[in-house]
Amino acid sequence: QRQAPGSAPLQALQPNAVPRQPVPVKGQLRAPQPNTGGESRGDCFFCRAQVTTDHERVKVADGSYAHKQCSEAQGPLPGQYRPGHAEAQGALPRQYQSGHIEAQGALPRQYQSGHTDPFVSRRVEFLDTHTAQQMNGYSFAQGIVGVRASFLTDFIQRCGGAENLQGMTCYDVNEAHVKPSTRSMAVSVTKKMYLSPEAGWRNKVGKAQTIVSFSWQYPFLMVASTVASYVKRNVASLGQDPVIWMDLFSVNQHEIDTLPPEWFQVAHPENIKEIGSVTMMFAPSHSPSTFTRAWCVLEALSALLGSVPFAIAFSAEEESRLVNTVINDHRQLKTMVENSVKPIRSATCGRVGETNKIVAQANEITRSKIFEAIEREGYEGEKLVTALLELTKDAVTSALRQIAMQEDADMAKRGNLLKALGHIHLDEGMLAASIHMLELAVQTLTDASGKERRDTLAAMATLAEAYGKMGRFSEQHFLCEQVAFGAGNTFGKFHKQTLVAKCSAAVALGNTGRLEDALREQQSILQMKQDFLGADSEEVLASMFRVGEVQCKLGAYEAATTMLHACLDRQRKQLGFLHASAADTLQWLARAYKGLGRFAEAEPLECECLNIRVMTLGEDHPETLAVKSAWNLTKQQLGGGPMLRQSFAEARLATKEEAM
Repeated sequence: QRQAPGSAPLQALQPNAVPRQPVPVKGQLRAPQPNTGGESRGDCFFCRAQVTTDHERVKVADGSYAHKQCSEAQGPLPGQYRPGHAEAQGALPRQYQSGHIEAQGALPRQYQSGHTDPFVSRRVEFLDTHTAQQMNGYSFAQGIVGVRASFLTDFIQRCGGAENLQGMTCYDVNEAHVKPSTRSMAVSVTKKMYLSPEAGWRNKVGKAQTIVSFSWQYPFLMVASTVASYVKRNVASLGQDPVIWMDLFSVNQHEIDTLPPEWFQVAHPENIKEIGSVTMMFAPSHSPSTFTRAWCVLEALSALLGSVPFAIAFSAEEESRLVNTVINDHRQLKTMVENSVKPIRSATCGRVGETNKIVAQANEITRSKIFEAIEREGYEGEKLVTALLELTKDAVTSALRQIAMQEDADMAKRGNLLKALGHIHLDEGMLAASIHMLELAVQTLTDASGKERRDTLAAMATLAEAYGKMGRFSEQHFLCEQVAFGAGNTFGKFHKQTLVAKCSAAVALGNTGRLEDALREQQSILQMKQDFLGADSEEVLASMFRVGEVQCKLGAYEAATTMLHACLDRQRKQLGFLHASAADTLQWLARAYKGLGRFAEAEPLECECLNIRVMTLGEDHPETLAVKSAWNLTKQQLGGGPMLRQSFAEARLATKEEAM
């Protein structure tokens, strides 16, 4: 068992207590008596038979009453050795003291922890019932009792301070501190805290408000820091010191390997629904490893199936790293989320990081129980991966949105994060959410640095694109004109950014229905790009496509086929046969041929476009389906033929060979 140098097992949870409160042997208890009709004075704390007269009862711990005979049976140890006595730890002979290696053998068998005497089990059951009354109806047996967030700070201090926990994972802390501190009673940390006579400990436990899901390979100090950051950010909904459920403290670590399959199939998912919230740690941000633990997979899926709110938590360091990454390239968020579910796809979940064979074997048994529970819900393989991918992506995006809305953050960083979120929503087709984020981004960046700064202009250009996709063409054109004007003042009249902005403004002009004006603008921009950017520039190809597109919309099909053919030839040479721009040109070139009634020439172009869409976007993508629908209509115009001459696989191979 790993233990930090100079640190001792946690003593905070062992205040003035012997290994276990002695329990009387059955023969020493007063035999239950039949009810003689007298008024009941309550059940005996030990034998649970009714106490019917005042003279036969005595008051015991926690204000409960018991038969005198049963109470006397509690006294096999001298008074100074009894639980709760101020001198108990020092007075008790060494072999009886808590945590001593000889303690299990030195105490009589019926007092040893884990003894299977039915009376012991019955008393533990009674204790849970008694505890439930004290905790507003929630017992430890229900598995929904947690610790207050502030307990993590207390725990670190009782372990000797953060320096003693440096480099220790949650697994290490469990072996070096949690298990040793609870071994004498063989209970969870939460239960031992509740039973502790030390002032204040009982107030540190209660019904949990959220489940914290994390990998035990994470450094414990990082977990504590992440919880603190999450609570600080969500103080309005959680309160200053919320109660959190962490299996490290809420689950009996001495029995965790013997939990039955039903616990994972029914009990834990129901506990998650009862608690009503799951918070999963997301670290490291570039490749999160939370789902390397099978428990975390079950908790995330249970949240999904139970419609339980699912949130993501970052440490302050990981939050800063994630925000900077997303601002620099919003597409990286998709990569990070996909990396988080890789352990599930590769079947390494629950099988990493264990070098001890006994521990690995025990973990494999637990893993099997967990995935059996998951499969019973009908989730396995890619279905499980897809479900958790969407759940995690939505939770991370929501967390980033919450960060971006914090008014105390740097305004420029806030604006750029809002812009990145707008990009993400736009890529997902969530136009209303995208426009909301981008409008906030434009306003924030304008207030932070001015309207004609690079970041502000980029946010305005993306907002204009979203307006166009929403069909708000007048707003799109107005905003594009502003971007073009601002880019001209910032970068220069013939700078690449300015010409790109002018091209977007011309597209927006055409979307408003002013196609002749749009064509003149596009032709003028094409000439400027050729003069100032060079004939081989990709921006020249973009303008050639735009000119051909507008010509096709105007019905100038002959001119459109000439321009689009020239554009396609250069795209294939410069960008390759499978480039998305080539597919766009093929699609509009086919439309131009169909406008001329030359369906036989349009059909192979649409077929090639369809194959590129399938290879680059997938068969179910909306753009792929649109091309497929147009291609089928073209075949109908040809009187039913030619039909699809190749399978998609053969067609993809043929297109790749052409590209080579």
